[in-house]
Amino acid sequence: MEKSIEQAKALDLMNERHRDALAVASGNIRASGGKSIGASRQDSPAETKFRNYLRLQWKNRAQAPSDTELASLATTGRVGWKLGQEQSQQVIQSELQRWKDKREKADLYFENLKGFLHNNVLSVEGRRELRKLSVNLGLSNAEITAIESKIAFRDESKARR
Repeated sequence: MEKSIEQAKALDLMNERHRDALAVASGNIRASGGKSIGASRQDSPAETKFRNYLRLQWKNRAQAPSDTELASLATTGRVGWKLGQEQSQQVIQSELQRWKDKREKADLYFENLKGFLHNNVLSVEGRRELRKLSVNLGLSNAEITAIESKIAFRDESKARR
């Protein structure tokens, strides 16, 4: 069982790297991991590190941060990463938008999952359609597993044969 979990994690990582490579190729993200703020503006090394800090801190967050938390994070960026106020705010705002987008996609997947359940059973056809949706939304297998763990159901596509 541990081996299959490790394989799933490796596959998720490979898929994430592939999506990142596509994003870099399209110009949406720099190779170092930081989003470009403008066509000619790329993250400094400190901004990239602060961005990674925020992503890790917000990874499993259920609610958007409050204004007080955002102000504290701006101070963290300024003091901890020696960023200017504007730099800190730009990183925070772009990561907040990224977090909101990911949350919206997860919520959308969850609502569609519930729509495909009939008597707490997910049909093979429903699973197939949810796979298409997850690809379109850019969700990883780990994200799908986390979303699906919120509701108990039987998956007919995983039934013993």
